[in-house]
Amino acid sequence: MNTMTIGRVEESTGPLLDDASVAVPDDFWARSSESDMASEVDSATVAKALKRPAEGRTTERVALLGYLLAELDGVSFGDAAVLLSTKEVRLQRLMHGEEFPTTALGDRWVELAKVLENLHTMVRGEATGRWFTTPVPSLGGRTPLEAIRKGKLTDVLELTRGYLEPSFS
Repeated sequence: MNTMTIGRVEESTGPLLDDASVAVPDDFWARSSESDMASEVDSATVAKALKRPAEGRTTERVALLGYLLAELDGVSFGDAAVLLSTKEVRLQRLMHGEEFPTTALGDRWVELAKVLENLHTMVRGEATGRWFTTPVPSLGGRTPLEAIRKGKLTDVLELTRGYLEPSFS
């Protein structure tokens, strides 16, 4: 059994190493590189998806998924699934090209990508997981993860837009 944290894999002989990782089956990574979503990711495709979310083709949505997973450093697989509005099993299928993201998911992912882009102007990538699980007063004391789980992605996006204001820094 391997233990997965978004961005790296560590060997484990037991259950989860910590709550920032999730146990995955041994064959999780044993997929052909042809169907592996990571082989399809390039920055130009992600840029297209960010500019034209409603029109984004499947390839652009798959590239956006790869980008988001890379940016969710330190976020557990289960929490990544919540942030990406899907179940863990479906996220695994999406990652391996066994299922493709819908336009509706792609649109939501574009908003999440904007949250991460704004966030990473103020927070180092490795602190992303901690930020999503830290209560924020302007979110009513909820964590950004809880707010997103409750359908308040727009509120989280507004919060991170505030990080771009000169008065914030």
